[in-house]
Amino acid sequence: MAPVTPNILVVEDDRETRTLIAKYLRTNSCNVTTATDGREMARAMTDHRVDLLILDVMLPGEDGLSLCRKVRAQSQTPIIMLTARGEDVDRILGLEMGADDYLAKPFNPRELLARINAVLRRQAAARKIFRGLGRRQGADGPQPNSVTLMTHAMATVRPDDLHRSVTNLVENAVRFGGQSTIRLDVAPAHLTIEVEDDGPGISDARKDVVLEPFVRGDDARNMDGSEGFGLGLSIANAIVLAHGGVLSLHDRSPHGLVVRIRLPVRQEKQLPRAPARQAASGAGSLSASL
Repeated sequence: MAPVTPNILVVEDDRETRTLIAKYLRTNSCNVTTATDGREMARAMTDHRVDLLILDVMLPGEDGLSLCRKVRAQSQTPIIMLTARGEDVDRILGLEMGADDYLAKPFNPRELLARINAVLRRQAAARKIFRGLGRRQGADGPQPNSVTLMTHAMATVRPDDLHRSVTNLVENAVRFGGQSTIRLDVAPAHLTIEVEDDGPGISDARKDVVLEPFVRGDDARNMDGSEGFGLGLSIANAIVLAHGGVLSLHDRSPHGLVVRIRLPVRQEKQLPRAPARQAASGAGSLSASL
């Protein structure tokens, strides 16, 4: 679950905007710390737990895009970018640097709060997925898709990259569907993660296209008329390909989308069993890891 009282760090050099954001968030049950530039931001992130970062693009000294890239290289703290410029290229750059959302000025504080809550929900959902790795997955009632990870299965991946890939897929599923399901399965040769939603889905003619960078989704998937889905899918696809895997899109009956990630699995060999007289040395099998 997202923190009951999230700790928000607002990095904004404009005093009026900074004060407005801080005041509104505090009246809506958020703990708020403010900073005016990169140095103050770094100090605040050292001194306080930060659950979400609101980062202005146009800052004195080091700009917000550069700061976003540095933060993302070190942590998975959610980031919402703010900018006075609303061009697509700025929004895309921010998202490519690792931002989780983007809001153009001027904006309604209520919309900012809604985006904060949405990002924190997605972050909590992604963390729940990864906390479950290595344990039995399931839900109340029939559990045909419940699985147990093989004890010695190992997929060689960069955890932060895989985390971001799945987070992007969960973000799309939550945004476009009323119900989302995440499945994990391990076979002798591969590890499979599926993210399913009951939204409008993607037409067959668009399935290959939307995996390309900078592509917006079609109207059926574009529920609010302004947000596409291609960027999240293209980022996830690039990460999966970099790990030697495959990302594919499938229809869900009667409607919806299933995004499937398949990664190669390497089988860990058990260490030779120690003779009885050496049992105290602690030799044994290697545990599963991802």
